[in-house]
Amino acid sequence: MTRNAAKKEIMIQAWAKWTAGTAIALMWLASAISWFLVPDNLKVPVHYNAAGQVDRYGSKLEALLVQPTIALAIFALIAVLARVEPRYQNLMRSRKALSWTLAGTVVLLAVIHATMLLGMFGVDVPILLLVNLGVGALLIVVGNFLPKTRSNFALGVRTRWTLSSDYSWRLTHLWAGRGFVLIGVAILITTLLAPAISLYVIVGGTILLVLAITVASWLWWRDDPARAQ
Repeated sequence: MTRNAAKKEIMIQAWAKWTAGTAIALMWLASAISWFLVPDNLKVPVHYNAAGQVDRYGSKLEALLVQPTIALAIFALIAVLARVEPRYQNLMRSRKALSWTLAGTVVLLAVIHATMLLGMFGVDVPILLLVNLGVGALLIVVGNFLPKTRSNFALGVRTRWTLSSDYSWRLTHLWAGRGFVLIGVAILITTLLAPAISLYVIVGGTILLVLAITVASWLWWRDDPARAQ
């Protein structure tokens, strides 16, 4: 890798981390401001069904703190995992994927948080549309970077077979990445054209892909040329 390419990659990774950090800060700021504007006894929409209708209400504490806390915990967890990772060099070679997966996940949580805050103030937002589009976009981002990861314990499809065979890891993440991109695209299309089935695409597609790729990881581990030596 040339110096300019390496510098560009570092800048892209820094931008991804800055995006995640900024999203987390804005979530906490919005929650802090909302805390003083919302009555303590207000029942807040905190869960929606497949049709985008509210099916559970919670306290303002739950509505204001859950998403920001999860986002901050993910950010902190990844920082800790990076320090204790046994395959640290491989994780560093996968840091672009790690940074963008983190950024995408945090931004999705921020979108969910924003829709909940707007709902608290009586603003009608198409939460099902926004969340499904966010999930689809996140799967595309993750799928794009999965093939670029190297064997590690913090990120990727970590089965006993991928972790013990670089051959299985490489093929598993190549096809898992393609699968996530296809599911993500399908989610975007169904959300816009047939929203009633978008949830089934998310759940069904993800379950089928996970099952298929788990079995495939074992098959590629079994056929690893290095095991025959």
